[in-house]
Amino acid sequence: MAHGNFENCYNKCNVSSSVESAYQGAGGIVGGSGGNLNIINCYNEGSISYTGSLTMTTGAGGIIGEFRGGGTLNVSNCYNIGRITSYHVAGGILGGDWAEGTKIISNCVNNGEIIAPDKNGYDIAPKFGGGIIIFNHDYYLQQSNSGLNISDATAFQKEEANDVIEELNKYIIQNGDTAENWKSWTINEEGYPILLND
Repeated sequence: MAHGNFENCYNKCNVSSSVESAYQGAGGIVGGSGGNLNIINCYNEGSISYTGSLTMTTGAGGIIGEFRGGGTLNVSNCYNIGRITSYHVAGGILGGDWAEGTKIISNCVNNGEIIAPDKNGYDIAPKFGGGIIIFNHDYYLQQSNSGLNISDATAFQKEEANDVIEELNKYIIQNGDTAENWKSWTINEEGYPILLND
Protein backbone atom coordinates (compact mmCIF):
# COMPACT_ATOMS: atom_id res chain seq x y z
CA MET A 1 0.00 0.00 0.00
CA ALA A 2 1.54 3.28 -1.12
CA HIS A 3 1.11 6.80 0.22
CA GLY A 4 3.13 10.00 0.05
CA ASN A 5 4.35 12.01 -2.93
CA PHE A 6 5.22 10.79 -6.43
CA GLU A 7 6.60 13.43 -8.78
CA ASN A 8 8.20 13.17 -12.26
CA CYS A 9 7.83 9.38 -12.37
CA TYR A 10 7.04 7.16 -15.33
CA ASN A 11 6.48 3.54 -16.27
CA LYS A 12 7.16 1.96 -19.67
CA CYS A 13 6.90 -1.68 -18.60
CA ASN A 14 3.89 -3.99 -18.70
CA VAL A 15 2.40 -4.57 -15.24
CA SER A 16 0.11 -7.43 -14.22
CA SER A 17 -1.33 -8.42 -10.83
CA SER A 18 -3.41 -11.41 -9.79
CA VAL A 19 -3.20 -10.95 -5.99
CA GLU A 20 -6.68 -11.36 -4.48
CA SER A 21 -6.50 -8.84 -1.66
CA ALA A 22 -7.41 -5.24 -0.97
CA TYR A 23 -4.86 -2.57 -1.94
CA GLN A 24 -3.40 -4.94 -4.54
CA GLY A 25 -4.55 -3.29 -7.74
CA ALA A 26 -2.38 -2.99 -10.83
CA GLY A 27 -1.15 0.51 -11.70
CA GLY A 28 1.52 2.17 -13.79
CA ILE A 29 2.78 4.30 -10.89
CA VAL A 30 0.92 3.02 -7.79
CA GLY A 31 -0.83 -0.34 -7.42
CA GLY A 32 -2.95 0.35 -4.35
CA SER A 33 -3.19 3.17 -1.82
CA GLY A 34 -5.18 3.91 1.30
CA GLY A 35 -3.51 7.05 2.65
CA ASN A 36 -2.78 10.59 1.53
CA LEU A 37 -1.37 10.41 -1.98
CA ASN A 38 -0.10 13.15 -4.32
CA ILE A 39 0.97 12.30 -7.87
CA ILE A 40 2.32 15.04 -10.17
CA ASN A 41 3.93 14.98 -13.64
CA CYS A 42 3.73 11.20 -14.02
CA TYR A 43 2.85 8.98 -16.96
CA ASN A 44 2.36 5.39 -18.00
CA GLU A 45 3.10 3.82 -21.38
CA GLY A 46 2.92 0.14 -20.39
CA SER A 47 -0.02 -2.26 -20.57
CA ILE A 48 -1.64 -2.64 -17.13
CA SER A 49 -3.82 -5.61 -16.23
CA TYR A 50 -5.47 -7.23 -13.22
CA THR A 51 -5.97 -10.93 -13.85
CA GLY A 52 -7.24 -12.20 -10.49
CA SER A 53 -10.56 -13.79 -9.57
CA LEU A 54 -13.64 -12.69 -11.47
CA THR A 55 -15.37 -12.18 -8.11
CA MET A 56 -12.86 -9.55 -6.99
CA THR A 57 -13.47 -5.84 -7.55
CA THR A 58 -9.77 -5.04 -7.67
CA GLY A 59 -8.95 -2.30 -10.17
CA ALA A 60 -6.38 -1.59 -12.85
CA GLY A 61 -5.40 1.99 -13.72
CA GLY A 62 -2.85 3.77 -15.85
CA ILE A 63 -1.57 5.79 -12.89
CA ILE A 64 -3.25 4.19 -9.82
CA GLY A 65 -4.78 0.73 -9.64
CA GLU A 66 -7.11 1.42 -6.73
CA PHE A 67 -7.70 3.85 -3.87
CA ARG A 68 -9.28 2.59 -0.64
CA GLY A 69 -9.82 3.63 2.96
CA GLY A 70 -9.35 7.23 4.04
CA GLY A 71 -7.01 10.00 3.04
CA THR A 72 -6.85 12.44 0.17
CA LEU A 73 -5.93 11.65 -3.41
CA ASN A 74 -4.58 14.36 -5.71
CA VAL A 75 -3.47 13.43 -9.24
CA SER A 76 -2.24 16.36 -11.33
CA ASN A 77 -0.72 16.75 -14.79
CA CYS A 78 -0.49 13.03 -15.60
CA TYR A 79 -1.29 10.87 -18.61
CA ASN A 80 -1.73 7.28 -19.71
CA ILE A 81 -1.25 5.83 -23.18
CA GLY A 82 -1.12 2.15 -22.17
CA ARG A 83 -3.88 -0.44 -22.54
CA ILE A 84 -5.73 -1.00 -19.23
CA THR A 85 -7.48 -4.33 -18.60
CA SER A 86 -9.46 -5.68 -15.65
CA TYR A 87 -12.57 -7.83 -15.55
CA HIS A 88 -14.46 -5.49 -13.24
CA VAL A 89 -12.88 -2.04 -12.89
CA ALA A 90 -10.43 -0.31 -15.22
CA GLY A 91 -9.56 3.37 -15.65
CA GLY A 92 -7.07 5.38 -17.66
CA ILE A 93 -5.89 7.37 -14.63
CA LEU A 94 -7.58 5.74 -11.59
CA GLY A 95 -8.92 2.20 -11.63
CA GLY A 96 -10.98 1.42 -8.54
CA ASP A 97 -12.14 3.97 -5.97
CA TRP A 98 -13.65 2.70 -2.72
CA ALA A 99 -12.36 5.49 -0.49
CA GLU A 100 -14.09 8.16 1.53
CA GLY A 101 -12.63 11.64 1.45
CA THR A 102 -11.60 13.86 -1.42
CA LYS A 103 -10.20 12.71 -4.73
CA ILE A 104 -9.06 15.35 -7.20
CA ILE A 105 -7.85 14.57 -10.71
CA SER A 106 -6.62 17.69 -12.53
CA ASN A 107 -5.18 18.37 -15.98
CA CYS A 108 -4.85 14.69 -16.87
CA VAL A 109 -5.22 12.84 -20.18
CA ASN A 110 -6.02 9.25 -21.06
CA ASN A 111 -5.04 8.09 -24.55
CA GLY A 112 -5.08 4.37 -23.74
CA GLU A 113 -7.62 1.68 -24.56
CA ILE A 114 -9.80 0.57 -21.63
CA ILE A 115 -10.89 -3.07 -21.59
CA ALA A 116 -13.36 -4.22 -18.93
CA PRO A 117 -15.59 -7.16 -19.99
CA ASP A 118 -17.84 -6.54 -16.98
CA LYS A 119 -18.53 -3.08 -18.47
CA ASN A 120 -17.00 -1.03 -15.63
CA GLY A 121 -14.40 0.67 -17.81
CA TYR A 122 -13.70 4.36 -17.37
CA ASP A 123 -11.55 6.68 -19.41
CA ILE A 124 -10.51 8.76 -16.39
CA ALA A 125 -11.87 7.25 -13.16
CA PRO A 126 -14.94 5.54 -11.72
CA LYS A 127 -17.27 7.22 -9.24
CA PHE A 128 -17.52 4.50 -6.63
CA GLY A 129 -17.23 4.77 -2.86
CA GLY A 130 -18.31 7.35 -0.32
CA GLY A 131 -16.40 10.29 -1.71
CA ILE A 132 -16.85 12.43 -4.78
CA ILE A 133 -14.16 12.60 -7.42
CA ILE A 134 -13.54 16.13 -8.60
CA PHE A 135 -12.49 16.49 -12.22
CA ASN A 136 -10.65 19.66 -13.19
CA HIS A 137 -9.79 20.04 -16.84
CA ASP A 138 -9.33 16.39 -17.80
CA TYR A 139 -9.45 14.78 -21.24
CA TYR A 140 -9.76 11.36 -22.81
CA LEU A 141 -9.23 10.21 -26.37
CA GLN A 142 -12.38 8.89 -28.01
CA GLN A 143 -11.70 5.39 -29.27
CA SER A 144 -13.28 1.97 -29.30
CA ASN A 145 -13.39 0.21 -25.95
CA SER A 146 -15.74 -2.00 -23.99
CA GLY A 147 -16.22 0.41 -21.11
CA LEU A 148 -18.57 3.14 -20.05
CA ASN A 149 -17.57 6.79 -20.12
CA ILE A 150 -19.23 8.39 -17.11
CA SER A 151 -16.52 10.85 -16.10
CA ASP A 152 -16.77 14.62 -16.32
CA ALA A 153 -13.74 14.66 -18.57
CA THR A 154 -13.81 16.06 -22.10
CA ALA A 155 -13.66 13.68 -25.04
CA PHE A 156 -11.50 14.61 -28.02
CA GLN A 157 -10.55 13.19 -31.38
CA LYS A 158 -6.92 12.66 -32.38
CA GLU A 159 -7.05 15.57 -34.83
CA GLU A 160 -8.00 17.85 -31.93
CA ALA A 161 -4.89 17.00 -29.89
CA ASN A 162 -3.21 20.37 -30.55
CA ASP A 163 -6.25 22.18 -29.16
CA VAL A 164 -6.16 19.96 -26.08
CA ILE A 165 -2.46 20.71 -25.52
CA GLU A 166 -3.17 24.43 -25.73
CA GLU A 167 -5.89 24.10 -23.09
CA LEU A 168 -3.70 21.94 -20.82
CA ASN A 169 -0.87 24.49 -20.88
CA LYS A 170 -3.29 27.37 -20.39
CA TYR A 171 -4.66 25.65 -17.28
CA ILE A 172 -1.14 25.45 -15.81
CA ILE A 173 -0.59 29.18 -16.34
CA GLN A 174 -3.99 30.07 -14.91
CA ASN A 175 -3.38 28.09 -11.73
CA GLY A 176 -0.16 29.90 -10.84
CA ASP A 177 1.37 28.77 -7.56
CA THR A 178 -0.64 25.53 -7.43
CA ALA A 179 0.86 24.39 -10.72
CA GLU A 180 4.30 25.95 -10.22
CA ASN A 181 6.16 22.65 -10.69
CA TRP A 182 3.90 21.19 -13.35
CA LYS A 183 5.52 20.34 -16.68
CA SER A 184 4.23 21.72 -19.97
CA TRP A 185 2.48 19.57 -22.57
CA THR A 186 3.49 18.82 -26.15
CA ILE A 187 2.52 16.32 -28.86
CA ASN A 188 4.38 13.09 -29.66
CA GLU A 189 5.13 11.52 -33.04
CA GLU A 190 1.88 9.57 -32.93
CA GLY A 191 -0.10 12.77 -32.39
CA TYR A 192 -1.00 12.28 -28.72
CA PRO A 193 -0.63 14.77 -25.83
CA ILE A 194 2.37 14.00 -23.62
CA LEU A 195 4.40 15.86 -20.99
CA LEU A 196 7.40 17.83 -22.19
CA ASN A 197 10.53 16.38 -20.60
CA ASP A 198 13.27 18.87 -19.71
